Amino acid sequence: MFGPHTTVGGGTVTYRINPYANTLRGQVYLDQNGNGRQDASEQMFPRPLTSILTQGGATSYSAVGANGVLQAYAYPGSYSLTIARVPSAYTLTQPSGGSYAGTFSGSDQLIAGQNFGIAPIANVADVSITITPYGAVRAGFTSRYRITVENLGTTTASGSVTATLDSHLTYVSSTPSGTRTGQTVAWTYAGLAPFGRLEYDVLASLPINVGLGTALVSSAAAPLAGDVDATNNTATAPQTVVGPFDPNSIEVNYERLTPTQVATQQPLDYTIHFQNLGTAEATTVVLSDTLDAKKLNLASLLLVSQSHNCSWSLTSTGSKAGQLTVRFLGINLPGRNVDVIRSQGFVRFRVQPRTTLAVGEVIPNRAGIVFDFNAPVMTNTATTTVFLASSAVARHDAAAWNAYPNPATDAVTISADLATGGRLRLDLLDALGRTVRQQTLTAPAGALRQALDLRGLAPGLYVLRLTPPSGPASTQQLVRE
Repeated sequence: MFGPHTTVGGGTVTYRINPYANTLRGQVYLDQNGNGRQDASEQMFPRPLTSILTQGGATSYSAVGANGVLQAYAYPGSYSLTIARVPSAYTLTQPSGGSYAGTFSGSDQLIAGQNFGIAPIANVADVSITITPYGAVRAGFTSRYRITVENLGTTTASGSVTATLDSHLTYVSSTPSGTRTGQTVAWTYAGLAPFGRLEYDVLASLPINVGLGTALVSSAAAPLAGDVDATNNTATAPQTVVGPFDPNSIEVNYERLTPTQVATQQPLDYTIHFQNLGTAEATTVVLSDTLDAKKLNLASLLLVSQSHNCSWSLTSTGSKAGQLTVRFLGINLPGRNVDVIRSQGFVRFRVQPRTTLAVGEVIPNRAGIVFDFNAPVMTNTATTTVFLASSAVARHDAAAWNAYPNPATDAVTISADLATGGRLRLDLLDALGRTVRQQTLTAPAGALRQALDLRGLAPGLYVLRLTPPSGPASTQQLVRE
């Protein structure tokens, strides 16, 4: 509803009444004794969760922070409210049916007491580990890796943690200090309570003679006797050596998903990297990432790891539907010219694709990064495309040929060093594996520079295949913007 309002000074202000004027309020608590009500000694559930509000076929989501406060906004009419993704080692005890249902008869109304109790399942042992680079890896520079161990179970955990650096990397230091044997650093821990988290940082340098495009894989492990889920006791951090780059970036673990992966909702793991390139300390860093609710299941959103303490919120209604906001308040991030290592940070989160995605659909993701009160720094666009499995071919040897720019708009240039002269072919394949562009030419041995026209093609992810005069064909991915 819109309407005019005349001010004392004679001016007119147009206002809009918020259709989400009704409020649902409650809290999410740890029901230690499982009796379905919050006793005086029971605390708030300490792990962030997401509430789901359903009204007339429309669904919205709200973040429930570690303080346990649940607040959602609703239209007039009936509603259903529940909690998404209760951790596997816990069970929902309040409300008895798993959700609340009610009706708002108008606007500006409050319904309180929408409390959710979550009880631990006895004697569940489960720890998880992740390893996350703070930024890209470059020859001649030092990189930083964050290893995060979290107790997802309901019993106290004690064990060991290891981080193994890729053979190309040279160990520099670790915090806290560990026991180093070759490329592996080890720590031990004891008495890690449920919901507890441990963080380890490892610094490593890359020799200057390691070539661009070299693939690196570092790993981490946290084995635990009796762990109910061994799949999350190991983790890897694949990287590719790059040249000069923009440190404020976003990356995703899957650039391609097969229809089978979509059907099983294989999670997409996003990492937003940021670095203070200014000359003064940044007191606050805020990341904004608008997720496509039509292609991603926002209820599955899970914060995996972060470089510094942060809070987050998810807006799922109105003009900012799907906007994930991560706030690093009081981060005091030094400028790169003061401390290049500590000027970097990241947040990593996981979300599942919707099962309705079709072959050829693209999930783009781009984030904005605000340092204090400066204008947002926009990242690159990370894309994931649904491909037929038959079109998922091996990547090329980056040292042999390259395509630039990538992403590209109107044309892409292929740069290659041909061992022998003769007839070669360039094919551009779409997500269905169909050839949408093709060039055949005869070229002498040595340097090749060849342009391929992209005009008229839909934006998305493609596969560029080069078949040289001698040797097997090889491919690389190409993004058309």
